[in-house]
Formats: sequence, C-alpha cells, structure tokens
Amino acid sequence: MKAADNDQTYLAMLHALLTGDSKVKANFRIEKGLLQYKNRWYIPKDKGIRRTILEAEHDSMIAGHFGTYKTIARVRVNF
Repeated sequence: MKAADNDQTYLAMLHALLTGDSKVKANFRIEKGLLQYKNRWYIPKDKGIRRTILEAEHDSMIAGHFGTYKTIARVRVNF
C-alpha cells in the first residue's frame, strides 16, 4: 500500500509484528497484509485515504447523508 509506505508509525508497527517483537501491544495484528488495531483497520496518515473513507461513509447510497457525529461514529466502527 503506497500510503502506508509513507507512514513511519504504520511501518514500524507492521515490522514489529512481522518480526515477533515482544513489545507489540496485544491489540495490534496483521489481517490480509494490513494492520489492524482492536479488530478495526489502522489507516495510515494519508489525507487522501482518510478523505475517501469519510466521503464513502458520509455519502453512502444506503445510509444517506449523516451529520458530523453520526459520520464519525460510522467510521469508528471499522477504522
């Protein structure tokens, strides 16, 4: 993932998990080659990806247009 390649925190945690570092918190894991925290996708610090996620959750054809707080709550469920 290109965005993850630019996020040093993401890369460090991924590397620690892959190498079996004992200092890794139990809440982190790798799923489908991507980092998860507490069973939710850990999103790299990338404005483009974060904007895409917010737009997708806000503009969902099924859910309609939520306000700020409901959109944030929907994002927190998965990310």
